Amino acid sequence: MKADIIQAFIGAAREVLIQEVGEPIEAARPKLQGGPYEPGDVTVIIGLAGDIQGAVIMSMGLRTALAYVAHIMGEAGEELDDLGVSGIGELANVIAGRAGAALGEKGHEVAIAPPAIMVGRGSKLSTMAALRMLVPIETPVGLIELQLAAK
Repeated sequence: MKADIIQAFIGAAREVLIQEVGEPIEAARPKLQGGPYEPGDVTVIIGLAGDIQGAVIMSMGLRTALAYVAHIMGEAGEELDDLGVSGIGELANVIAGRAGAALGEKGHEVAIAPPAIMVGRGSKLSTMAALRMLVPIETPVGLIELQLAAK
C-alpha cells in the first residue's frame, strides 16, 4: 500500500476529527495487520472502488461512541440510539469522502460506498488476503481506530 494513500486517510481523519471534537488529535504510527479483524463496539465499514479497491474501517469502543455522540448532540446518553449510530456512520463517511477527494486531486479515481455499521462485539470480519494498515487515533472523546485494507 502506497504511503500517499495512507497519508490521505490519516490527514482526512485528523481534519474531520479536529472539526468535530477539537484538539488534540494524536495519530499513532501506522502498523500492518493481517488475519481476521475483530470489530470494536461500533465499527463502520466503507467500501472503496476505482484505482484503490478495498475498505476503510473505523472502530471505537462504546465509551468513545457515547462521548462522541454526547459532544456532537450536546447531551449525554447512556445508550447508543439509532441517531447516534447514524452520526458515527456519517463521521466515517466524511473521513472517507475527504480522503477520496484528496486522492482525486493526486490523479486517483476513488469511489466510496455507503457506510455499513456494526454495533456490538463478538464477530469477525475477513478482509480476505488484503493486509490492513491500522492507525490508532487518540481524540478528546477517546480512542478511534482507523484501518485501511486496500490494493
